[in-house]
Parts: sequence; structure tokens; C-alpha cells
Amino acid sequence: MAMIEGLNRIRQENQTGISSFTLEGILLGVFQFSVFFPFVSPVPIQSDVQPLGGLLAGVILALRFLSKKLVVEKRNLFLLLYTFLLLCFINPFGGFEIDYGKYLSMLYGMVLLLVFTSEFEIKANFFFLSILIYAGFTVGLLAMPNLFFNIQDMLIRNTNSVDFLGYRGISTLSTEPGLFGGLLVAFAMINDHLKSHNKLSNVKFFLLHILILFMILLTKSGTGYLYYVVFLGFKLFDNKIPFIQRVSGFSLVVILTVLLVIYLGSLGLNLGRGIDIIMKLSEGSSGGLGNDSSILYRLSGFYVSFLVMSVYPFGVGFGDVETTAQEFVYESEFLFSLLGNEQVHFTSAFSYTVMGAGLLAVGLFFSIFLLTKAKTKHKAFAFIFMFFSYSLAFPMIWLLLSLKKKK
Repeated sequence: MAMIEGLNRIRQENQTGISSFTLEGILLGVFQFSVFFPFVSPVPIQSDVQPLGGLLAGVILALRFLSKKLVVEKRNLFLLLYTFLLLCFINPFGGFEIDYGKYLSMLYGMVLLLVFTSEFEIKANFFFLSILIYAGFTVGLLAMPNLFFNIQDMLIRNTNSVDFLGYRGISTLSTEPGLFGGLLVAFAMINDHLKSHNKLSNVKFFLLHILILFMILLTKSGTGYLYYVVFLGFKLFDNKIPFIQRVSGFSLVVILTVLLVIYLGSLGLNLGRGIDIIMKLSEGSSGGLGNDSSILYRLSGFYVSFLVMSVYPFGVGFGDVETTAQEFVYESEFLFSLLGNEQVHFTSAFSYTVMGAGLLAVGLFFSIFLLTKAKTKHKAFAFIFMFFSYSLAFPMIWLLLSLKKKK
């Protein structure tokens, strides 16, 4: 058995070209954990997504360049050069108030994409261990909240929601439930990907999916719940899964979820923000959704960016984004009724980038969609994350875009 395991390990090393015991192999292992724990850092900075993954990716690329092993596909080189040119789009007649986190996030994402698309593969054991860590830490937060919140606050920027038994849910090793919920749905997609490539046994696959679903429910996050519904929708239309299995599986999940909601509601328990949002949407009512600040920030930033682009097709330049956005809010009766004097929040860096460079930015995102090789559902989720939820520095965006189709 030991000899067989040794041969398998050598075979895997030959396939990737990288031994786990070289400096680059060790860095790739640490890098992979940093991707699965994007909000965690030994020394967290004032940002939701911590820069550890991007820094490690930069070091890995530098080592490959110095050892003359760096290979960049033409399509990725084009995207990298396009990004550099886009960052030069600063209006010399405007302001110079640049949000450098959002401004540089696209370049940061390109560095991640270069690593993901060259001699990188998701290690199933790393993924399995990561989900177990999240699940174990979640149980710790439920059982001993004070202790585990203190530990968590040493590893992330800060925990925005600690009242996980109330209206808002749990945010394990994340700053808020919505970010954690979206991350978990990305994990569900990776779980499917690994299973389709025969890297997970049936037992591990189902165990991981149950743990992921359990944690999504605990987030009480409208973002997490809605994304999971979209995830199930993609599975429903996946022709590679037998039709009967698709319909029965989807129906079972929906029925059990509805019964669970009805039962918990009958007990008078606080079902949380996510169920509240889902119920309003299912009733065909938008009433009250505008009062949800998280949703309001996402939609208003997205709307403002395209409103500005209708007037300035090539954007306003990256030095003048926030000032111009605020001017448009004051001039728009609709936006002012929603936001008042409150500042526009660009929750996703996509809106910020479109505001700055207009059609040039849209061209870059369109090129990313066309030139990456992932499945349509992976691309769709990557762009949903870009549009509404995360910084362009969020590693899962670029990991999903790099997932290769099964041959």
C-alpha cells in the first residue's frame, strides 16, 4: 500500500510538474489555504478580503519568472495588458481621490488568475480540511461564542454581526454573514467540480454538501440563500444529470426547506434576514427590501455606475468616481429618495471600475467572460460575485473562472 501511495504521489507530481516539498510547492499549499480562507490573515488589515493570497501569488509568479518557468497564455497576457492600460485612465482635469483598494483590485485579480491558470489544481484534501475547519469553528461559535469570537477577531478585520441567534446569522471566519454565505455557495460549486473530476468519493461529497448547506442556513443571509437557489437552478438545467434525478432532487430540497421554514415560524423563532427577504420576494413584494441597507448598497452602486456611463460613456476617470457618484445622487430624485445625503457605497469593485472607465471597463469584463475557459455556470457565478457582492480581489471569482471543463 505504501508503495502504491508513493507511486500515486509521484504520478501527481509529474502531472503538475511541482513537488509538494519544494519551496514553490509549499507556497502553493499555503496559497491554496489562503484562497479558501480569503477573509483571514495572521495580521489582518482594514479590508474584508485580506491580501495574503495575492501576495503569495505574486511571490509564486516571481519565482517562476526568475527560474524561467513562467508560462503565460496569450489570452491572459492580453487581459493583463488591458488591465494595466485601464488603470492609466485617470482624468487629469478631475480629482485625485482614488480608493486604492478598489482601484488596484482588478490587477490583484489578474495576478491570481495567472497562478490559477498555470500549473495549479485544487487539492481535494485541502478543500475537505477547509470545510471541516469552517464547520468546526461554526460549532465553536455556537457552543462557546465569547471564546471563538475573540479568536476570530484576531484573524479577520472585525466581526460585524455577533447576534447570530437574532435577525442576522453567523459569519464564521468572515466579517459578515452575507460574505460568508456567498463564499459557501462558491464552495458548493467547487464541491461539484471535484466530484465531477472524480477527486471526491460519494461519501465525502455528500458530507461536504450537507456541512455547506448547514452553514448557509446558519448565516440567515439573503445573499447566501438567493445564491444557493441560483446554484440549484443551474443543477436543475444540467443535462449531464438524469432528468428524473434533477427534478426529484430540486423538488425535495424546496419541499424540505418550505416545511422547515413553516415549522420554525410556528415555534415563534426569529427566522432571520435571509428568510425575511426570500418571503418578500416570493410574495412578489419589494416592500421593505429598500430598507435593507446591504441590498440597497449593492443595487444603488450598480445603478449609479450605469447611470453615469449613460452620460460619460468612457467613465469619469478613477480620481473622480465618488465625487461624481454623489453629484448624480443629488440630481436624481429617485436615488435621493433612497439614499438621501448618505454616501454611495460601491459594495463591489465592478461598479467602481465601470464608473471610472465606462465602456473600456465593460470591454475588459466582456473579454474576461469570453477568454476564460470555465463552464458557463462558473462564469455566471463569478460575474454575479463581481457585480453585487465582492471586491475584484475576492479569490473565488478568479478560481471559478479558471475551473477547467471535464474532457
